[in-house]
Amino acid sequence: MSDLNEILIFTKVVECGSITAAANRLGLQKSTVSRKLANLEKRLRVRLLARTTRSLRLTDIGRTHYSRCRDIIMAWEDSETSLKEAIDVPSGNMRLLIPVDLGQRLMNGIINDFLTRYPKVSIEVELSSREARLIEEGLDLIIRFGRPDDSSLIAQKIFSSPLNLYASTQFLKRCGLPSHPAELHQYACICLGTPQSDHKWLLTKGSSVFKHHPSGPLKTNNLSGALDAALAGIGIACLPSFLCHHHIEQGDLVYVLPEWKPKDGEIFALYPHRQLVPLMVRHFINFTRKKMESHKHQTSKH
Repeated sequence: MSDLNEILIFTKVVECGSITAAANRLGLQKSTVSRKLANLEKRLRVRLLARTTRSLRLTDIGRTHYSRCRDIIMAWEDSETSLKEAIDVPSGNMRLLIPVDLGQRLMNGIINDFLTRYPKVSIEVELSSREARLIEEGLDLIIRFGRPDDSSLIAQKIFSSPLNLYASTQFLKRCGLPSHPAELHQYACICLGTPQSDHKWLLTKGSSVFKHHPSGPLKTNNLSGALDAALAGIGIACLPSFLCHHHIEQGDLVYVLPEWKPKDGEIFALYPHRQLVPLMVRHFINFTRKKMESHKHQTSKH
């Protein structure tokens, strides 16, 4: 039978880099940690750690097992935290950084609802798409599109928004619309992302996949700017559905290649440490996820 203590000790040894450091972190005797590791390897009949008097490293199979054990420990910690939070009330001041478009279109309403529900919390919000140094600037949370490159931060996905290709009705009248992704190179497109971004649309239809590198008169890292350009008939844009469903209803936008779907856009919450995350931050992440999912269901028919 599996021993959760063995799994916990194994993950701590890997994370701390030594048996001594892990023993100190866990408040155990070094001999106890060594014995638990030996019992784990004996029970599994594999060598998880290659150990010498001076170094310790994961074996290939140990690396795979560590990844799975870490998921188990994280799920366990999350479960205990959820139980504790059920009887606690969040309070304090929280500093957030949110992209302008996401803030104006979705997050402002969610923040207001959160403050209404948790009156002991206050929030400072900066709406900006700038790159920020979370810890150095004293931020509690960053909400952003896409997973960050900085692996030192915890990145928790809170929302997945469907993307579609859109064009204005005036663009349709003037240029017509493609019937297959292979025709997109003939049309002006709006590039969304930073200058360093790899501008490409990966479109799927069943098992078929088509990659298109859009080009056109406008490149922008601003969703509202891309939407405004699409509405003005500048070109075809790849945009999240939550931004466009109203314009589809009003007849200002039309779907382009509706059977070909881009990969969903992902929204992440970033914070510095998994341990000792403030209660208000945990509540805000969970609250935001539920609100965004509710919004997604309401607009999915569009």
